[in-house]
Amino acid sequence: MHSNAFYAIGSSHTVCQDYARAGITRSGRGLAKERCFAVVSDGCSSSAHSDLGARFLTCAAMHALEVYGDALDANWVIGRAASAADQLGIDRGCLDATLLAAWQGEAGNVHVWAAGDGVVAAKRRDGRIETWSIDDGGAPAYLSYLLKESRMQQYLREGYGARMITHTLGGRETRMYAASGFTPWTTTLDSADYEFVLVFSDGVESFQSDSESTGVQLSSNAILEHLMALKSTRGEFLVRRCRRFLQKHCAQHLWKHLDDLGVAGIYLGEPL
Repeated sequence: MHSNAFYAIGSSHTVCQDYARAGITRSGRGLAKERCFAVVSDGCSSSAHSDLGARFLTCAAMHALEVYGDALDANWVIGRAASAADQLGIDRGCLDATLLAAWQGEAGNVHVWAAGDGVVAAKRRDGRIETWSIDDGGAPAYLSYLLKESRMQQYLREGYGARMITHTLGGRETRMYAASGFTPWTTTLDSADYEFVLVFSDGVESFQSDSESTGVQLSSNAILEHLMALKSTRGEFLVRRCRRFLQKHCAQHLWKHLDDLGVAGIYLGEPL
């Protein structure tokens, strides 16, 4: 088992507000062995210093996995991130950011956890790609709303707070369902069924083709097919794949991503 992460600024941004980390938990309550994790966060473009907030949240989630081993508690994570912002004198609004994580569980399976929008993608051992696209209707339920009741209530009064999750398998949509509230969406994937699991910011859905100067939106499934076509899983496998895709394939085909792109993932086998 091996993990890696990558993030890159989008063409419409001046500061990259995505952040991604991957690695190995080395401690934790009841942790019998070292286990891989992958975390990605996407800061809100309209909130000041959300690039820092994305880093605070990512590091808080990493610390939670180090301390507790097999769980992420939303209130604990946002509390730690808020403490970091407070100590540096940065307004807590910087924590307006999504947070997605995947980590190896006690039995070797992969737990997936998502607060806010983004995409979870996994390659099954039979070669099919399975995805879960999480859509908060353009206004993600940031964990930062948990810090101030009045902000949360205003968010809910404005009609937000529901998310739609679209599931696809082999490029075909199999179901769509809504989930409400600030409870992070979770699922557990059996490592016997999957080759690798990736968590993406919603930047993976922001690719456009300018080959005909029309700004045609590209399907996220088409992008995922390229990003998940791993040639090797040794070392910085996601860094290599993403750089090659962005610098060569996208350049040749005049594709670009408007939003920042962040991805972190876990390969569920011996590195090839």
